[in-house]
Amino acid sequence: MDRISQNRCAVLFCTLLIVCWSREQIDVKTRPATDDEIPGIQPTILHDECGNVEVIRNHHQSDFILVLTKCLNATGPEKGAIYKYDESNTDFSLVELKTPNNTTIDIDQIIPSGDKMFCISKSQNIAFFIDENLKTEHLQPLVLNYTYVPHPDHPNMIIRYPTQSKVCLTS
Repeated sequence: MDRISQNRCAVLFCTLLIVCWSREQIDVKTRPATDDEIPGIQPTILHDECGNVEVIRNHHQSDFILVLTKCLNATGPEKGAIYKYDESNTDFSLVELKTPNNTTIDIDQIIPSGDKMFCISKSQNIAFFIDENLKTEHLQPLVLNYTYVPHPDHPNMIIRYPTQSKVCLTS
């Protein structure tokens, strides 16, 4: 019996608190945003021959944005370009990535990983990282018929697995 009266008192007390405090109003003061605080949307036209556009944004560095364009034909990707967003000019500028021996690299895939971007060139059979200044790091040859997946937060961790599984499932 004593336990039931305790529960009733608790319910009565909670009801009393809700009724008394529900009459109070919360004051929120607002002010109009100034011109400096309103985000501006700039219409930017990307002049490129290719119709397929992929925007890649690094989640650790919000101003590290790359645009990868790809032209497709019947046999696969033919050519493409990389553009980097230039915040000072609010425009995209064409980027040409080069190996240490000054060879231009054609990129097929870009994956953000930590504060860098992991780039894969299947035509030249290489993979590497680029930083915000577009400096190439850890240039490595690709192993054929493998898929590479970097960790989204740690660029030093990459998984590699065979594209064609050797496991045969039979019923």
